[in-house]
Amino acid sequence: MRVAVTGANGQLGKEIARQGCEYELILTDYDTLDVTDYL
Repeated sequence: MRVAVTGANGQLGKEIARQGCEYELILTDYDTLDVTDYL
């Protein structure tokens, strides 16, 4: 799934927003991100 991170409060979200790069994330049941889907 490809997503645009739009509201993450954590450090990872800040880095993604600042760099505007593509990341491959491996999420667990304990991870949460605010995302907007795009294709």
